[in-house]
Amino acid sequence: MEEGDYHPGIAGSCLRNLLYARCVAILAYAAVLMLLLSRGTEQAPGEGYLMVLGALTLITLFSFLRMTKPWPVRDAECFAQLVLDILGLSALLYFSGGAQNPLVAYYLVLIGFGAIMTPRLYSRIITILCIASFVGLAVWHQAIPMFHAPASEQLTAATLVGWVSMLLAAAVLSWFGGDMAVSVRKALREPADARENDHEQQQLSALAGLAAGTAEELGTPLGTMSALVEELSEVASSEKNREDFHLLAEQLDHCRGILEKLSKTARLTEGGEKRWVELAGFVEATVNQWLRSRPEADAEVTVSGSGESPRLEAEYGLSQALEHLLNNAADAAPKDIRVDVRWNAGSCQLRIDDSGGGFPESMLGVRRKPTVVKKSEGLGIGLLLCNATITRYGGTLELTNRKQGGARVLITLPRTDA
Repeated sequence: MEEGDYHPGIAGSCLRNLLYARCVAILAYAAVLMLLLSRGTEQAPGEGYLMVLGALTLITLFSFLRMTKPWPVRDAECFAQLVLDILGLSALLYFSGGAQNPLVAYYLVLIGFGAIMTPRLYSRIITILCIASFVGLAVWHQAIPMFHAPASEQLTAATLVGWVSMLLAAAVLSWFGGDMAVSVRKALREPADARENDHEQQQLSALAGLAAGTAEELGTPLGTMSALVEELSEVASSEKNREDFHLLAEQLDHCRGILEKLSKTARLTEGGEKRWVELAGFVEATVNQWLRSRPEADAEVTVSGSGESPRLEAEYGLSQALEHLLNNAADAAPKDIRVDVRWNAGSCQLRIDDSGGGFPESMLGVRRKPTVVKKSEGLGIGLLLCNATITRYGGTLELTNRKQGGARVLITLPRTDA
């Protein structure tokens, strides 16, 4: 699987199935032991076989106990369990005839689990380990008379063909099985993702309508308060009171301006109205407009792209999303905010750096879906709206922490002017 194709949510189910398969394999190992003992003590594989079988059984029991815990199953854990299976199978085969033992075909099962359960790199390692173990067992093993007739002391054509077939099946299963598993998962995930995205867009449209309605409803009481403040300022008994009423009137005007902006944003976002903008100029204009509302902040815009700045078909909500991210940066540290604009032939990037305390660990990474984050962590529903706006452009929003301290927001958008 390529990076991003593997879905960690299925890891727990796959690991549980692997443990079930291991239980069946342990029963098969025990049945082989009973069969060999029934043929006489000279056929018995020895104490090493029993020790490995017992250890594998205990590890499996502990693994089932671990599955009852709420800890998430990672791909590294699935990989470790598969390596354990390979080592256990190889040890059992070493004591019971090596590559001549019919149970050697279980390597194909492990390769199949590796292709389904783990990312491509781990899957390739599993395949290499299985093939190396198979080749090693063909040379080093404890011979069992039942599997090693006198005529088979020499390497026969039939044995060689069987081994070649085994190796070919392992390679084909690993290579094509993994690709098929990825394709099937994608096909199953696409309808669910489409339904989820449609549901999220419906929620956002409802939120936009609610915001517009709320802005209209709040306009009347704000107007009433403004009129009362104006009347009170005229009859104020002192200059100090008149200054306080004047400040209160300014704040009420600021509230009305915010509500008008909210109402306009909601209407334009719901209607999907767009306009063509030049990227670098658009970002600089948005930052300058934002600075007028945050005079205590200090932000610098740099352009790192080469050549002519690309043009984007932007909706009104994009500038609002950018202003919200700038507000979050200013809330963390109002000084030394840096906005970098860069582009290449296929995409555009906006990077916002601040010198604050950084993001909590739970928020780091690419926001692939709209997510509401607890307000105590610094971001609330605004992140959902920002991410939804960027997602509509086919872009991504990534939150990281800088090594030198502070947070970084990286917005990646596809170019639409190519």
